[in-house]
Amino acid sequence: QNKLNAESRSKRAGSLGESGASLSIVNSLDVLRNRLLLEIARKKAKEGANRNRQILLSLGKRAFLQSRASGIYDNNV
Repeated sequence: QNKLNAESRSKRAGSLGESGASLSIVNSLDVLRNRLLLEIARKKAKEGANRNRQILLSLGKRAFLQSRASGIYDNNV
């Protein structure tokens, strides 16, 4: 029982391995990490859409942008 008490005391004291991170901040760090990853994914998706739009414009596929609202895609316009 002394062994368990020593372990629980060290965990409460915040000595969890090399980093010394306490349990109270682990969840917050996970939330921040997930937010950052989502922000990076959104940024990459937006950049990809912009890049595709520029390619279409440079190729003369303007009908894609004009007909986007109507749902009709006619590249012969």
